[in-house]
Amino acid sequence: MTPWRTILAEHQQISIGENMAEQATLHLACVSTPATPRHLTLTGKYAATGTPCALELSNADLDGAFAAPLAELEGLVRSVMEHAPAELVADIGETGLLLYGGGAQLCGLDSYLGERLKLRITVAKDPQMASLRGATAALRPDLSFRKLLVR
Repeated sequence: MTPWRTILAEHQQISIGENMAEQATLHLACVSTPATPRHLTLTGKYAATGTPCALELSNADLDGAFAAPLAELEGLVRSVMEHAPAELVADIGETGLLLYGGGAQLCGLDSYLGERLKLRITVAKDPQMASLRGATAALRPDLSFRKLLVR
């Protein structure tokens, strides 16, 4: 369950759908406090009665909700680097890490990880589509990636 859904269910007795939770995360969630407050009206239903409702939320409503997932993410990256070959870690030290996927869009994630890991962190252009573009390129017959995939 996303942080928004948990917070609303526990504290407000309001249920929202996955799409609304994702929209709230993209618009309101930030690793550090943003310079200007962010607000969004969420629509859902009261859990007890099932009647529709609308609720105005701000980024402050999520304070601390990402602390545990961020610490876990940092720990996973550190673990991977500890077990990676020295040549790969040296390359990462030179070129940095590229964030992609929906989570890469979390406001301030790149600077948070950069500070904590002492690495250059870059967010991919259109991060939600990066995996698909890479898979498509790997399967193109005119590129040499295919021989890496087929043995």
